[in-house]
Amino acid sequence: MAEKAAREREAASERARLGKAAAERKVNDLKAKVEAGAEETRSRLDEAVAAAREKASAAAKEAAGAGKYTVKAGDTLSTIARDILGDGARWKEIYELNKAAIGANPDVIKAGIELTLPK
Repeated sequence: MAEKAAREREAASERARLGKAAAERKVNDLKAKVEAGAEETRSRLDEAVAAAREKASAAAKEAAGAGKYTVKAGDTLSTIARDILGDGARWKEIYELNKAAIGANPDVIKAGIELTLPK
């Protein structure tokens, strides 16, 4: 009976060792996947930041040219003010200078309109 108990303990110990090894492999696989995903995310973020900087630089150069800005699809006065003038709250100045072109609703600006920008 003691031998049987010893064999059962040994078998249970072996099952536990194998289970632990399998669990460790799974953990290591998951860690590798997380690290790969994090690296991909960092890479995409770096690309997005570079693209945003390039867009902001191009917009600033365009605005510096003649104090004019041509509205693009998706633009709002506050995003133009933020990107070109450095302060989204300055949208009101842009609106005041361009009421005739924009119309009564400053929330609706059409692509293609050329705006005069404040200094």
